[in-house]
Amino acid sequence: MKLNIHQIFEQISADIFVIKEQNQNSCTITRVRKFLPETTVIDSDTLYLIDSLYSFPPDFSFPAHMLFINQYPESVPSVFLSCSVLTTTDISIDSLLYTISDIIAEYQNWECQILQCILKNSSLKNILQICTKMLKNPIAIFDMQQNLLMTAGHVPDISTKGELWNYVLSHGRSPDESEISPSLNSLLNNGRKPFFFQSDNRFHKIKRLIAPLYRNESIFGTLALSDVSAEFTPGEYLNVVQIQTFIEQAIQHTTEFAFSSKHMPWYIEQLIRGKEINQEVLFFNLARNGFIKEKKYFVWTFQKDSADGPSIKNFIPNISYLLNLEMIYNYSDQIVAVDQNLEHYHNLTFYKKMTNFLNQCHMYFGQSMCFENITELHTAFMQSQIALSQRKKEPGISFLEILPEYLVKTLFTSNEADGLMFPSMKNFQNIKKEYRQDLLICLEQYISSGLNLSATASNLFIHRHTVIYRIKKIEDLLNITFSKLSQSELGLLWLSCQRLLFKSFD
Repeated sequence: MKLNIHQIFEQISADIFVIKEQNQNSCTITRVRKFLPETTVIDSDTLYLIDSLYSFPPDFSFPAHMLFINQYPESVPSVFLSCSVLTTTDISIDSLLYTISDIIAEYQNWECQILQCILKNSSLKNILQICTKMLKNPIAIFDMQQNLLMTAGHVPDISTKGELWNYVLSHGRSPDESEISPSLNSLLNNGRKPFFFQSDNRFHKIKRLIAPLYRNESIFGTLALSDVSAEFTPGEYLNVVQIQTFIEQAIQHTTEFAFSSKHMPWYIEQLIRGKEINQEVLFFNLARNGFIKEKKYFVWTFQKDSADGPSIKNFIPNISYLLNLEMIYNYSDQIVAVDQNLEHYHNLTFYKKMTNFLNQCHMYFGQSMCFENITELHTAFMQSQIALSQRKKEPGISFLEILPEYLVKTLFTSNEADGLMFPSMKNFQNIKKEYRQDLLICLEQYISSGLNLSATASNLFIHRHTVIYRIKKIEDLLNITFSKLSQSELGLLWLSCQRLLFKSFD
């Protein structure tokens, strides 16, 4: 890692050094050495510590970076130095050598730690937190709509300078200053170089340092900090330049913000992925889409029968009209809708209307259960995916309808599933296939109905006496008495019945 002289000496004490340089933002130093009279090879990436008593010959070719103890030697033509440092007090060269070596090593370890986190796909939050190690002020990342994505570092409780941070943390976004300070947008669109920006009078004209963040040559958001804890210095600025590079690399290589859909807001996609989001940011943006925090919701997911024909996103306006819904998005090869109109949930009349449209478009849907908390959107989305995966011929199905079948299929994919069988269940193998199916269905309904004969008969649309006959047949076949079975035994019997219904003995 290449450093600037300010990054090094601000870590020691700025009061005892006088720094002169031609290019304030130049970062070229990678090591420090004591300059010796016999030194013949001069490295441009090395900071040399030189005793002021040393006299340079007239034809000496000066290195780029020098540190002089107490005073400049008269023989040094400072015009040839791209950077020079003068101590204002007597300091041991050896002591200074060790101190500067430790600072350079600390920066290099800092860089290695961050790069390792990037390679390991650590969270952006974790990477940003490590980045603050070399900063004196807290830092934040915003998206291009000024929504707060994350913060790192400690925000001190300072009444005046802390007002801007208090606003950001309480509102989940940066204040809109584009009308008051139109120069902000022009600065953001004028290259990648970090820049200083003065807040308006609402925040006592606090000074901010803002760095644009890019991903795949498109602007992703901004990295920003204010001088809430300490005044900005050249070293702090250069640290932010380096952090800007780190964060852009992290955004590029981690999957956390590698969103798959340009049509879905990032906060919705984060929820679908099961990621955490700042609550203020989330509900501020959801409210703009008409989402009511206090109301329940459920998820529709629509999918085409095949890849033929028009893209599925072309049907978003039609489905949006049918559902009278704004929160509907194209996600991968599907359409995802977040619906708070519970009259659409398990409504057979509405299902029929939806089915007619889906049949024409060769599409089908999966529907989740109802949820109260939008942060559970990932669970709701996965339920709709499960429903889609279990759909057969019908154009749509809800998660609850396929839950028993799905549980059994999932459960019996385990290597230990063979142990989940009630004793004597293989006796069903001796029954003719057609009648065996009738007995198993009757058994499943009888247990599901709480051993209620009348309810079982009603659910199966058969006479009560037929149910009595079949239950007696099952008791004889399994050598059991239902009234004597425990709840655990009934549960295992129900699972065994489900397994045999989906698995042939042939």
